[in-house]
This record gives sequence, C-alpha cells and structure tokens, in this order.
Amino acid sequence: MKDSVQATTAKATRSLKWSALTEIVSRTASPIVLVVLARLLTPDDFGVVATSMIAISLSQMFWDAGLSKALVQTQEPLDEASNVVFWTNTFLGVLVYLVLLLSAPLIATFFHSPASGPVLRVLGLQIIIGSLTSVQQALFIRDLDFRGLFWIKLLTAFFPGLFSIPMAFFGYGVWALVAGSIAGQLLNLLLLWNYSSWRPKFQYNVPCARKMLCFGLWVMAEAFGGWLIMWGDGLVVGKYLGFMI
Repeated sequence: MKDSVQATTAKATRSLKWSALTEIVSRTASPIVLVVLARLLTPDDFGVVATSMIAISLSQMFWDAGLSKALVQTQEPLDEASNVVFWTNTFLGVLVYLVLLLSAPLIATFFHSPASGPVLRVLGLQIIIGSLTSVQQALFIRDLDFRGLFWIKLLTAFFPGLFSIPMAFFGYGVWALVAGSIAGQLLNLLLLWNYSSWRPKFQYNVPCARKMLCFGLWVMAEAFGGWLIMWGDGLVVGKYLGFMI
C-alpha cells in the first residue's frame, strides 16, 4: 500500500513538471509567431479573427458539454464512458458547426464586420476537429501522462506559423491566420490519434451518458462564467468599437 502511494506521488510530481513545461510552451510559442505576423498583417486582419473567436469559444462549451472533464473524473467503466463522450461530442460538434455555419452572416452583422462571416464558416471547422480529439486528450490527463501532451503541444505550437507566415508574406491577409489555425488543429488531431491507443466503438451506454451529462452540465455552467470573464469585454468592444490591435 505504501509503495503504491509513493508511486502515485512520484507520478503526480513528474506530471506536474511536464504540465508546467506544456504551459510554458503554449504561452511562448503563440506570441513569437504573432510578433512576426504583426509586421505582415493589418490590425483589421487580427480583428476579423478575434470576432470569429468570440463565437467559436462560446460554441466550444456546447459541443463539449463538460464531458471531457467528466471523463477525467468518472467512476463509470472507462471504455463505455469514453465511447459516450466521443459520440456525444462528435454529434454536438457537427450540430454546433451547422448552427454556426447558418448564423455566420447574423454574427457578422452584429459585429458590423462583413469579412468575419466567411472566416467564421471556415475557422469553425476546428469545432468538429476538436470534438474528435476530446477523448484522447482527456485520457492523457486522466492517466497523468502530461509528458505525452507536452510533446504534442511542442510539435503543434509552432506549426501554425509554418502556414501563416508564408501566406501573410504573399498577401493572403486574414486567411493566413485561418489557415495556420486549422493546420495546427489538424496536426493536433493526427498526433493525439497516433499516440493514443484508444479507438471508438459503435456502442452507446445511455445510463452512463445520463450520469456524465448531469456532471457535465455543471462544468458547462462554470465554463460559461469563465467565458464571460474572458470574452465579455471583447463582446462589448467588438460590438460598439470594433477590434483593433
């Protein structure tokens, strides 16, 4: 028993170190790429993407429905719970993207930004991509395998810049940012599926789904509060003043 506790403590300590490294990479890579892009793109280009990200970040709460965190903590049979999360998130991801696809012109009108409509429709594809990776990422966290997540984050951190910077240099404007973002999400999808041994099965445990959704709804409510703190001022600024860098 004592050996088991010591092993768990050691694993948690190692995971904390890798988690800190992952946070450092995620917070340093993006600014470095943005510094380069800021010299090649206009403030309006960044503003259009910022407008789109408000809607996409809000929609993320609905396609995930708090199920990723529920999977990390669930006491249900892991394989059954993983299938519930995968199929629920995939269904909700497609549904939310279709809503975003149809409402893009209305969102663009709300922000007085006609250019954000087409951008939102393309950038919104990362909703579906994200829904296909939620289980694998949650399982890495559940197993305290932050080392694996670190290498995935490291490989994907600078990858968007390989698309965005050349496209910005050749005058593609806002689409350089869009292409970089989608490319980064696709690489993240490929790496998570490659490094994770879990694969979905065509099964769905309804009682398990009910229990996880009950937990997930509280997580989603908390996430909405976080969204208001993070994006609430941006929503008002984008509506009445527009985004400027």
